[in-house]
Amino acid sequence: MTDRRIAVLYKQSLLAQGVETLLKRIKGLDVMAISLDPLDVARRVAQFHPEAVIVDADEIRNLGGTLILQVLREAPTAKVFCINLNGSNVDIYHRQQLVVNKADELVEAITRG
Repeated sequence: MTDRRIAVLYKQSLLAQGVETLLKRIKGLDVMAISLDPLDVARRVAQFHPEAVIVDADEIRNLGGTLILQVLREAPTAKVFCINLNGSNVDIYHRQQLVVNKADELVEAITRG
């Protein structure tokens, strides 16, 4: 059985560093810290092929919000977990593709959730 690959992205977040430390203690997880260097983060995520990516929501805001799109482009099967120190909510993003040929199909996809 292979370990689940988890990437923890951070620049200065003590929250993300703490989560990384906690996850590294769990057997069956291959945890890698990846710096939130805007010029390098997408490449490093693509090389690691994580199943899950964890990032502090505050650091995403500081980078302008494009980080989630970059991560999902480079690791399309990964789920991105945005954690927040100020609350217990975790926002989860994952890539889902849908083929639509007509405007009606797009409307149907939007309305069914």
